[in-house]
Amino acid sequence: MKFDVVTHAGLALLALSCAQGASADDFRFNQCNMSSRNNSDTARYVVSMGDFYVPRDVPVGTVIGEAFKGKSTPAPGGLSVSCNRTAWQNPDIDNPVFVSDVIALGRPVPGALPSVGGQDLTGKVFETSVPGVGIAVQFGNPYSDQGSRPGDFQTPTRLAPFSATNYFPNQSAGPNLLTLTVRTLLIKTGHIEPGTHSIAPDVLFEGSMMPAVPKAFTVALTGTVRQAQCTLSPSNPDIDDPVDLGDWTTDDFNGPGTFTPAKAFGINLQDCESNPGDDAFGFATAHVTLTGTDGSAIVDKDIGLFSLDSNATAGGVGIQVLKGDGATPVRLGEAFPMVRIKPSGNTRMEFSARLYQLPDGTRVSAGTTTGALNFTVSYL
Repeated sequence: MKFDVVTHAGLALLALSCAQGASADDFRFNQCNMSSRNNSDTARYVVSMGDFYVPRDVPVGTVIGEAFKGKSTPAPGGLSVSCNRTAWQNPDIDNPVFVSDVIALGRPVPGALPSVGGQDLTGKVFETSVPGVGIAVQFGNPYSDQGSRPGDFQTPTRLAPFSATNYFPNQSAGPNLLTLTVRTLLIKTGHIEPGTHSIAPDVLFEGSMMPAVPKAFTVALTGTVRQAQCTLSPSNPDIDDPVDLGDWTTDDFNGPGTFTPAKAFGINLQDCESNPGDDAFGFATAHVTLTGTDGSAIVDKDIGLFSLDSNATAGGVGIQVLKGDGATPVRLGEAFPMVRIKPSGNTRMEFSARLYQLPDGTRVSAGTTTGALNFTVSYL
């Protein structure tokens, strides 16, 4: 009888010991856990992307700055997540499938967008607090594109949102979120107002690391976007007064395509603002579009040749517009790149012009030679 009592008491004690051991194993074996040992905690990442310039007149779909520029951020508040597979050699414990769902909390930009670097952005670009500026986020560590590293989550695409898994039955390592790497892409999605705009640190993405950590991290992004542009200087003597191309005789023209010496002129821009850096991203170039007015019309857009206006009395000649070098024609009727605008202050677009005997073989006749052009400056 005593034997029975001792046996039952021993079995009861053993059962209690096993229950305690299973509870400890929940933390050590085959699941994800927050470093604080409270799996309800959340690592809240706020990533500063820096300053970006966008030329004023670039079309919707244009990338702002460098595409998918990476930024690694340590775990905020010391919070990190580890997914353990330390019992992988124990046949009595199943090898786990770790899952991470990265969901979007922001509002997606509607409609189709052009792909960038082979990445389809449709449904992957989200509105920011700045109207006209959208953002796509590609996650790095601890995610990989269909990779085979045991310590990473695998996903068909790193562009959020996505669902990622990790299953390596013969490996001891599991995914760990110690440092989060994100690669961001800003894109123009609509009209952007002039000036400097701050992107508010709104939470755009939330990620789980399962089992056991349903809200492992959130991601918010900050930065500034500035529109690169200038204003037209109110003092433009070459615009206010006609450019004097000189006095010439009919004998100065020896046949179609002959021309007089070029006369320099320019357009002054002021209050310019553009990327002050020395990288290749975000720089704005002033473009000019020249169209005829007051009877002047394009004769040959490729060589910058337009006809005299309705007030002219001479015949057989037109006016050719060149860049400041006096040799490179300015294409007419379309935005032609002239000069990269300065980071601040004033920028001048240099031109030159000359009389040019028309290519149709019309004989040159004496008279006044006047022409008129409208110009539009854009920043691309």
